[in-house]
Amino acid sequence: MRTILTALALISAIALKAQPQDTPWLRENTWFFENFDTSNIPWSDFRQSFIGVAPSPAGDFDQIFFNNLYTNTLYKSGLCFGMDVMSMLMMSDGGWAGYCHPPYVYASRASYTGPLDPNLAQAIIITHGNQINRGFLMFLLDVIASSENRDGNYAYYQVGKYLAQGDQPFVSISKDLNPADGAHVLVPYYEDVQGSIKRIFVYDPNHSIYNYTSPGSHDYYANGQNFITVQSDGTWSYPFNGIMSPPWTGSPSSGGNCVAIPLSVAGRKDRLPQSLFADAQTAINTIFIFGRRVRVRQVTGASGRKYLNRRGTDVQLRGGLRTILPFQVMGGAPGDTLHTYFVRGNESQCWEISAVGPYKVEMLYAGQHTVVRGVGDGRVMRFYTPRAPARGAARTSLRRPPGIIPRSAR
Repeated sequence: MRTILTALALISAIALKAQPQDTPWLRENTWFFENFDTSNIPWSDFRQSFIGVAPSPAGDFDQIFFNNLYTNTLYKSGLCFGMDVMSMLMMSDGGWAGYCHPPYVYASRASYTGPLDPNLAQAIIITHGNQINRGFLMFLLDVIASSENRDGNYAYYQVGKYLAQGDQPFVSISKDLNPADGAHVLVPYYEDVQGSIKRIFVYDPNHSIYNYTSPGSHDYYANGQNFITVQSDGTWSYPFNGIMSPPWTGSPSSGGNCVAIPLSVAGRKDRLPQSLFADAQTAINTIFIFGRRVRVRQVTGASGRKYLNRRGTDVQLRGGLRTILPFQVMGGAPGDTLHTYFVRGNESQCWEISAVGPYKVEMLYAGQHTVVRGVGDGRVMRFYTPRAPARGAARTSLRRPPGIIPRSAR
């Protein structure tokens, strides 16, 4: 009898945690307010987002990250990543950064957009910075190395695994691989299968279940729009702007990313990627490309492997470079003036880039800082990464082919 009662209690507990629509889980664990944006984040918040940042700007690599990526770009289109991660840290630990679970008790501004409490907004801002720390980027680079970053089936099974382990997952999605287009982050809480179709039900910080004034928010959950659809071949889709707009979609060989990330990775504070100059295999380097009409045409490693296919329209699927992460800000589209790439390892690389009008290429690579500025005329220019120091460096190096090579990049 005790065994039967225990089984019934377990089934009831699972049912309370995992129902597809308008569930107690959503009401208990999500924010009253919706996604918000901001800009001009101060150095003090930057310092609290990472380990080992100086009390004030010091003119080093940290300041380059602050100026280029953190203070405006990371936040100007939304803080979905910070909102999601902080709410799940509150659920996991009973509270976070001085704020107690449940999240919905904290009031919104009159527009339902963002918290009324400025200190809560600051805590979300600091948490939002986790997406560019070393451990988080290494996790994404591992997924890219295994070629699973666009496979909806892989994301589905990873979500199920993390939920079973009690390590609350997140799903980062994007409509393509362009770093200027950004990404969005959802919180999955339930999965089901209907024939060959899999569904991942999610909380979307762009929609509050408490916002009865907007049919597009509360009804988003009540009417069953809040799920990622996964086909048997790994194709996935999500109605990012509602069912009346084209969905964000992808497949193992095309389209955007769909990556499951556990709380143990997303919720962990860590160093900035360039703060540890590791060996040739574990270093994370950064390339910033500025300009309104710039495009990466190809990347070739010292091994001869290439990043893009022959047409330059997508990544090279077979035998291509799998060490490059086109970083998409997880909070919206940062705009078309900055493209950020993270590269694992110190292998020498040739980056072929075209630009129309003013451009800047800035590299934090192999412990060196290189900046090239110019005005492009649409022709392809070749830029070479700084060579790593002899100790721990890759043994091969690129033979530099002829082309338009900016002088300071020689």
